[in-house]
Order: sequence, then C-alpha cells, then structure tokens
Amino acid sequence: MVGGLQVLPAAAARDPLSNLRPTNITSLEYYLYRWTGSYYNGTTKVRIEPRDIEDVNGRSCATAGRPVEFTLEKALLAVVKSNRYIEQQNDFTFSLAFWDESLGESPPAEAGYLPLEQIQYIDSVSWLNTVDVPVLDNDRSPPSWKLTTSHIGNASYSFTGARNASQPQLIGFNYTTCSSSVATAYVGSLLDPLSRDLVKAKTYPAVTGRFDGSSASMEIKAVALLKSMMPTSLHGMDLMYENVFAGQ
Repeated sequence: MVGGLQVLPAAAARDPLSNLRPTNITSLEYYLYRWTGSYYNGTTKVRIEPRDIEDVNGRSCATAGRPVEFTLEKALLAVVKSNRYIEQQNDFTFSLAFWDESLGESPPAEAGYLPLEQIQYIDSVSWLNTVDVPVLDNDRSPPSWKLTTSHIGNASYSFTGARNASQPQLIGFNYTTCSSSVATAYVGSLLDPLSRDLVKAKTYPAVTGRFDGSSASMEIKAVALLKSMMPTSLHGMDLMYENVFAGQ
C-alpha cells in the first residue's frame, strides 16, 4: 500500500490503559479513527496466484486462472496504541482497512454485502476494541498477529510478524469461476498449517512493514481458501497484499 500520514490531535485516552480517543476531537468518521495513534492513507495492491481450483463437485477447474494483480485505490493503515487491558499485547496495534473507490472517501461502516460493497479489514488483533475495558472473553483474546518491532532511527520503525490464531481472518474480492471467465465475488479466510481445510498451508500468514512520521508500507503474504458466492468453484490461492502509505 502506498499513501500519506495523518497524525490525529494528541488527545490522550481517558484511561491510561485504553487506546480509545474521545469521540469529538475530529470531524472524521469515528469508526475508522477510533484509536490513539497515526493514520496513513494509501492504496492496496492484491496479487492472487491460484493453486488448487475445483468446482463444487470436486472436479478440476476448466478456467484455472493465471496470477492476477489488482489495486484498490482506497486504503487506510492505522498504527495505534495497544489496549493494555489485553494480555500479551504487541508494542503497537495495526489495522488495515481497504475498499473499492466506488464507495467514496469514507464509506459507511456497513455499506453492503459483497466484498466490493464493503470495507475489508486485516487487524493485528481479532477484535479491535470499541470500549475501554473489554467485556466479553473474546475481546480479551491475545493478538492474532504476533509482532516484533525494531527501531530504525529517529521516529522510524520496522516490524515483522506472523498470524497464529484460531479465529479466521475473513477476506473477499472478485475473481473468475470454474464455469465462466466473468468475475464474481469470493469470500474466504487466510490459512495456517493447523487449518483443517482441503487446501493446506505450510507456513503461517506473514507480515512485514515499516512506518515513520510521514509514510508507511506493509506487505502480507498468505495462503487462502475462498469460495465463490455463486457457488460454482472453490479456490486455494497464494495471496499477497502490498501496501504503501503516506502520512495524513
């Protein structure tokens, strides 16, 4: 993803262990800018490399696809303070939000049902908190991505990590089906070696990135299992999300 940095006003969270901002300090959509930290506008490039493609009856796909690459022009990377009510937290929390430009600059939180009709998220925690003190047990779960952070110099940092969680990381986009070259919506999740699915992953989803006071970049690589919403085909895919941001 490529883009620019947006540092929100330095309003401290009301609770020193929390990472939430007051609701009234900016005119931006609060559901996107809810947490104390830095926000980077940019784009998300997605590369898909099909692996195992079958129709719903288990037959090989006649339209077995070639690698596909496309760019979503709207993306927002949040690099924010972690909620310290949750144990085993990382030094920071990231949240990558991306959506089709047809939805505009700040689409509503629930814009639609299909992948290109809604904002998609990849977060370093399974449930990014919306209250200071988590109430439900799921909200207290350790981060789904384990991150290691390095200080490069001045206000510049790099990080690496992997996803190791039982909760699925949901994803979706348009792609061809077994019966047609016309793109249709697919939904699915990132896999890890422990996933009990038809498509096997040998490695955990991995993330690398860096950020400073003016820009950020992040890359996520993973194996995914996706199903056509038609439903006519099942795809195992190698995915890469490449993001470059500028500060806002």
